[in-house]
Amino acid sequence: MTIRFLIADRDPACIQRLTSILTDSTDTYCKIVSRTSAAEASAALKSKCYDVALLAYDFVTDPRFELFDFHGPTTNRTAIIILSDSPRKDWAFAALQKGAQDFIVKDTIDSFGLIKAVTYAMFLKCKEFELRVSALRDPLTGIGNRNLFDEQAATLLNQAKRGQEKAAILFMDVDGLKAVNDTHGHALGDRLLNQVATRIVGQMRESDVVARVGGDEFVAMLTHINTPNSITLIEHKLNHAVSQTPYRIDGIDIQIGMSCGSAIYPDDSQEISDLIQIADKRMYEKKARKKATPSPSPVLYWSKS
Repeated sequence: MTIRFLIADRDPACIQRLTSILTDSTDTYCKIVSRTSAAEASAALKSKCYDVALLAYDFVTDPRFELFDFHGPTTNRTAIIILSDSPRKDWAFAALQKGAQDFIVKDTIDSFGLIKAVTYAMFLKCKEFELRVSALRDPLTGIGNRNLFDEQAATLLNQAKRGQEKAAILFMDVDGLKAVNDTHGHALGDRLLNQVATRIVGQMRESDVVARVGGDEFVAMLTHINTPNSITLIEHKLNHAVSQTPYRIDGIDIQIGMSCGSAIYPDDSQEISDLIQIADKRMYEKKARKKATPSPSPVLYWSKS
């Protein structure tokens, strides 16, 4: 096991002392990177992932240090320990309030104290990350929820802007879920939704993001949209995957449908919220056209023989 450390302090002697304690007091291999300015420390945290960052308090309050809010996505897996020259309670409170796991005074650091602080900070960060992941997942299907989608979609949109590429939002709604719930109960309907989510995810690339955002509603964001027909083809694949093969649950084969609407960045809008609304509206327009067209029920049942 390797623990990756970032030590950032203006005093090279402090960095050397902390490095010696970490390397001499544990059997775990420590990979240590050091920085002696706020700008360098900020750049280091942005460019690489560290398990633990020991940061001088005057660095993280420096205007050139851009990551003082440690709840942000760049440092959400890095345990933060603030190093201070003074045992000021207001400094400690400010650091912890911003998301740091510990605050230690440099003059009081010894081998036991530093190792204890590092161990506890990593434990707290691990638990925080587990809770965060749990809060961003749909408990029924295991895929992302709306909060996670918003975070990931914002990141993908920024990438598309920088690369001057097209991206797309897909809004999907399961046709016939209410009939399933009314006939067979919500427990079976939930299992059906779980299988629907699996099929949707199976049609996505690793670079795409998908989430469940409502009872029978899913949303996805796709990047690297090369041609105008790409979205049409993807919608067709999704409809085929979700609707073509019946779902077998408790000896019952269930056939459902799906309605899907899309919106393209930057053609339809440059804002995520607008793109979702446009895709949602187009999905409901398609659903309304289906209802207006006489056809067999989208949900069929076959009892187990």
